[in-house]
Amino acid sequence: MMAPYILRSAWDVYKVDMSELQKSVALLTNLISTIKQNTSLQSYTLREGGTVPLAQETLSQVLTTLDPLNVPVTKTTVSDAQAAILNSQITYSDCVKYLEDILSILERELRIAMVFAVDANRVRFYEQSEPLFGAVVASKFPSIAYDIDQAGKCFACDLTTASAFHTLRCLEAGTKAIARCLGIPDPANGADRNWGIFTGKIRDEIERRWPQKTGRLSGDAKLFDEAFGALKAIQNPYRNATMHLDSVYSSSEAKHLFEMVKGLMGQIASRMDENGDPKA
Repeated sequence: MMAPYILRSAWDVYKVDMSELQKSVALLTNLISTIKQNTSLQSYTLREGGTVPLAQETLSQVLTTLDPLNVPVTKTTVSDAQAAILNSQITYSDCVKYLEDILSILERELRIAMVFAVDANRVRFYEQSEPLFGAVVASKFPSIAYDIDQAGKCFACDLTTASAFHTLRCLEAGTKAIARCLGIPDPANGADRNWGIFTGKIRDEIERRWPQKTGRLSGDAKLFDEAFGALKAIQNPYRNATMHLDSVYSSSEAKHLFEMVKGLMGQIASRMDENGDPKA
């Protein structure tokens, strides 16, 4: 199955099935060929020759295929051809001119568009037919739906540093959920929102509830200890570095980070929602 294509015209992005576009061109070409073969009917109207249904069906299919494309002149020409076939005594030779104009105009309009192919291995990151972080995270952390969506789309379009940025933004919801679950108030000012200070409060609360000497081998003690360890592992090499201009993420690095954060958010969501409920 051919991977979807993304066509960018001006500031809009569309999903385009190129096989359908190719099919429309073939339909028009075949219709032109069919009409031209009827050499004895060139001065007759399509209605007299009984070709109106075929022409209308073909043009309707073409118009449907062109719908997601920003090709207004082509669409108008197709609509004009449909109206001419229905409302006037259009001849076979005039119909050929209409159809050839449609193909010519479509070709010229597509020249001013930029078309990008999404790698087949990344289609799922753009399509997102299933939640990229899993159904549980999607249900319990609706506030990060936008960033998950953008992380996936950026990765699919090879904007890997942007993908890493959106991926890491998801961690804020996870960090807040852990803090809320532990009864730690949300940061009251800018200084308190500092990643190091905030995670430090989480560390202190974990230590207060489950001192390290107890081992933290099961239950909430184990879950919070592992979640905090994962947060710290991501903090220095990823989260802090992403804020600096010299950090650029390769495709493999962005994918690795995406999978790490996905795993951590899944672990957090298995215990609580974004409000930290149920509380520890």
